[in-house]
Amino acid sequence: MTRPRDPDPEEPLGTGSSYHGSHVSGTIAASTNDGVGVAGVSWGAKILPVRALGAGGGSLADIYEGLLWAVGLDVAGVPRNPNPAQVVNMSLGGPVPCPDFVQEVIDRANQQPQKPIIVVAAGNSQDDARNYTPASCAGVITVGATEYRGYRAYYSNYGPRIDVMAPGGDTTVDQNGDQLPDGVLSTVWDDYANQPSVDFMQGTSMASPHVAGLVALMKARNPNLGLAEVLSILKQTARPLNDQACTGLPHDRVEVYLSGSDCGAGLVDAYRALQMVAGGGGGPGPGPDFQIQLSPASLTLGPGQSGQVTVSILGSGGFNGLVNLSLEGNPPGVSGAFVPNPTSSSSTLTLTVAGTVSPGTYSLRVRGVSGSLVKEATLGLTVSTAPPPSRPTVRGTYVFALYLTPDEEDIDPDRSKYVRIDRDGNSAPYSIPNLEGGKYVVVGWKDANGNQDVDEGDYLGVYMDNRGDYRVIPPKGGVDFTLELMVSSFGTSSDRARVRDWVQKVWRRP
Repeated sequence: MTRPRDPDPEEPLGTGSSYHGSHVSGTIAASTNDGVGVAGVSWGAKILPVRALGAGGGSLADIYEGLLWAVGLDVAGVPRNPNPAQVVNMSLGGPVPCPDFVQEVIDRANQQPQKPIIVVAAGNSQDDARNYTPASCAGVITVGATEYRGYRAYYSNYGPRIDVMAPGGDTTVDQNGDQLPDGVLSTVWDDYANQPSVDFMQGTSMASPHVAGLVALMKARNPNLGLAEVLSILKQTARPLNDQACTGLPHDRVEVYLSGSDCGAGLVDAYRALQMVAGGGGGPGPGPDFQIQLSPASLTLGPGQSGQVTVSILGSGGFNGLVNLSLEGNPPGVSGAFVPNPTSSSSTLTLTVAGTVSPGTYSLRVRGVSGSLVKEATLGLTVSTAPPPSRPTVRGTYVFALYLTPDEEDIDPDRSKYVRIDRDGNSAPYSIPNLEGGKYVVVGWKDANGNQDVDEGDYLGVYMDNRGDYRVIPPKGGVDFTLELMVSSFGTSSDRARVRDWVQKVWRRP
């Protein structure tokens, strides 16, 4: 039995929503060149919002009747959509191979006269996408996720059903050294300030709208493009991922080793794809080329210290050559060694600062040469005599086991527990005894400013495993995590703010 349909696509405010749909929509078509927030991939596109899921959940009938309505087919109880979608993004899925009835719905949608293109998320379970719906269905473009380096994000599904990859981010790291999480930044609603905002999220849900926005640009140039033509262009112009890039992460942290083909045709290249669209005037697009990407893009070292930078080679247009790397513009006493060198994918630069180097800020360049191609990337170096800032002692940190309610949308304060760490140092073991059976979120909080509130200036951390799952079922060991300084922008994330409120709820419990 389906729920009643209504014409209002908005999520009621204050219902605990993550504003996932708003984030996805902003990636596709956020207004651009206005000095506010972020830029959408296809800012001239029009969003047709269809709320099939929300804070209250949803059913398969909600999802696939929503798809039928979006493309202009009849759905009982609501008027026919007067503006059938040209491109449908489905940043959702479930752990089951494509059922027959779902395939039938997708087949019906694809037969519509406007030739709608359906773009779907591959899934975030670090598993074969053939085990998930709609990722495993025929007649859709299945998109995996990459992180800052262009490698497969650790959570992204993979396998022969992946068509292409697109940026999905990884909020657990800061590979570019900008002091911000490496997620995808897009539009949300800030429940606490009661106003529009932006926030970082990660997932194949974030990768799929990048491709949907690109397909919208392609359809704008040639509205007659169908699925076969769009998919062919995307695959021909994508940048292939090699085995290392598709496996992702340092190899000592991954659970599976992949080949480049497990990431489909590779990372989409919007410029080359649009060049190939009929009437685009670009023919087959640029020839083989590469760019250099540094992670981090800047270092702060003291005299006598060394640091490392990952140098990634991002090829396009079928580039597969070896790149010889060198360090340019380094002052006397600053040296660099690349291992391996030359490379076709990535290298580690070890930068060493001699004790004689004067404090100051220096602009270095990493140069790559492959045949007639010469590329450079700027590397910032700050030489400081001051020691790096030390983290405060963990003494006084409270570790909370927050008991999740069955719907996992809230916590039960009466079933939650916490312990206090009373030892110095940067880390400490802990144990929370006598926990009831169930699922928990494990959080650490240090009230650094001493005001008995979880706010700016404190340190907060949440345990999450290498798949991005924060749920802990006791008994479980090895629940290690890092506390991070809470800054003024902390409350802009509904997820982080919810954790803050949970801790406060337990801390203030009578």
